[in-house]
Amino acid sequence: MTLILILILISILGQGPLAAPPPLVHHRAQRFTTEVDLTTLFGRPDAATVDAAFAQVLAELDRIDALVSEWRPDTVVSRINREAGGAPVAVPEELFDLLQRARGLAELTEGAFDPTFATLAHLWRLQPAADFRPPAAAAVTALLPAVGYAHLELDAKAHTARLSDARTRIGLGAIAKGYAVERAVALLRAAGVTDFCLRIGGELYCAGRKAPGAPWTVGVRDPRAAEALVATLPIADAAFTTSGDYERFADFEGVRYHHILDLRTGFPARGVRSVTILARNPTEADALSTGVFVLGVEKGLALVERLPAAEAVVVDDAGAVHVSRGLRDALNLVEPKE
Repeated sequence: MTLILILILISILGQGPLAAPPPLVHHRAQRFTTEVDLTTLFGRPDAATVDAAFAQVLAELDRIDALVSEWRPDTVVSRINREAGGAPVAVPEELFDLLQRARGLAELTEGAFDPTFATLAHLWRLQPAADFRPPAAAAVTALLPAVGYAHLELDAKAHTARLSDARTRIGLGAIAKGYAVERAVALLRAAGVTDFCLRIGGELYCAGRKAPGAPWTVGVRDPRAAEALVATLPIADAAFTTSGDYERFADFEGVRYHHILDLRTGFPARGVRSVTILARNPTEADALSTGVFVLGVEKGLALVERLPAAEAVVVDDAGAVHVSRGLRDALNLVEPKE
């Protein structure tokens, strides 16, 4: 998800209240139409090594964008969409593996995360917000039979993909940035960068420590106040991903319409303002944040509780904060200001 996360560059352990913060270095660029930010410790490793590693990361993000984008006409994903209802399309191994992972995560979330959301994307153009009008219910309903991951047919032997309905389209926007983070983290570690926080839009991964005895600390943003937090959390060697109704949305006649669709109805999911997933794997965290958002508080948290390497913070549509069991001792709730 392309949402802004707040990275709090403070130490919460092993530092006195007057201790000087450790020196940090930031590298920033634009990729995937969003900001890429790498924060590392000054001199660990040397500046030349970090500069070279960041350049590798940016090159890798360009490569992944060329592999997975449904907006670029020259990608295999775009060809799969153009050939919907027709013959299977040969798919390179890396993309085939990602499509398999996407389908597997769709099954895990009972379709709450589903790459075929793109079937409805042209009906939900939220920008410019001032001109937004929700689509007619009849237009949405007419497309619902073409939605669903069962329409994505993958042949592991032939390495092909096919969409069984000519109207079906796939998009990897709810998993691609997580995959990009996964690949970037591997590159950074291979280059000898071991203590860092990498953010690509709303996808964050923090590795190692900010200082000896002091973890990185991240904040869960208040969905209705951009500069406020609802909670903070120490993090190490894990992804931290948020999906929310506040990044891409439009208001019409007092109702907020956002980009996270419930594919059972074809309309924006209701009942939740934001979902933050903490998980070891960035790709899975990306997809799960969408899936849990659509499933809602009860079913979403029940899913997370069944997963051995994922935790969640859910802010419901009344602003109440719900936390999975594994985070209850680590999460620090922030009292709202009067």
